[in-house]
Amino acid sequence: MPRLVLLCLALCLSAPVFGQVMSGPTPRIDRDTGRSLAHWPHDRHFDHLHMRLELDLESLDPPVIRGREVLRMKAVGQDRGQIHLDAVGLEIESVDVRWTSDARDRLRPGRAVGYTYDGQDLVISLSKPAGVGEPIEVILEYRITRFEPRGEGLTIEPGQPDADSDSLRFPVIFSQGEAESNSQWFACHDFPNERLSTELIVTVDEPFQVVSNGRLVEVRPLGHGRTRWHWLQQAPHVNYLVQLVIGVFERVDLGGPDS
Repeated sequence: MPRLVLLCLALCLSAPVFGQVMSGPTPRIDRDTGRSLAHWPHDRHFDHLHMRLELDLESLDPPVIRGREVLRMKAVGQDRGQIHLDAVGLEIESVDVRWTSDARDRLRPGRAVGYTYDGQDLVISLSKPAGVGEPIEVILEYRITRFEPRGEGLTIEPGQPDADSDSLRFPVIFSQGEAESNSQWFACHDFPNERLSTELIVTVDEPFQVVSNGRLVEVRPLGHGRTRWHWLQQAPHVNYLVQLVIGVFERVDLGGPDS
């Protein structure tokens, strides 16, 4: 009994102190505005499987990149009639969807779908619900003309005309995706609770080179001073790790099949 009395007394004495701690500033609330700072995972309605992203650096002055993205996915949990993608500041020109046609996992030709886009969120309304586990492909065509703020999405580092090396003399375009900025140059589920394999096929003017994730599959001269670089990352990874660097670099062959 004495122990119970002492325990009750200790709890009574600690209650005011505990209340003061709980009523103090919390990192979940902005002290100046009262706005909630809580950050929750995006709802994951589709399992994203693979992204094939074709980019064409059309111009550096002004900077314009044309994109064609094919995003393969399967509905999760229940049939889904809408697809929600993060897409910040893209100039979307067309949206299409390809559907599974038979057990061999082949896809029927694309069909037009309805969509809304407010400059931040792309909502695609399907002509029929996508069944659970049924592969579909979303095809987007768009342009990238927004390269700000610096250090988010794609950034252009101007060249230094008087520099000694080509690497410094030519401009560099590079991506910074962490934590949720890669949706500024391709549409995606821009939160690290989704993983997918990726490939980038990027066309640039010579002497520019392209670096991205995974294995360099091919460098193909196209004529007229243009080259296409094909990179493939087969291991699934989160969207913010998708990397793109365009510039003029010194290339060192380290030997071996992956060099």
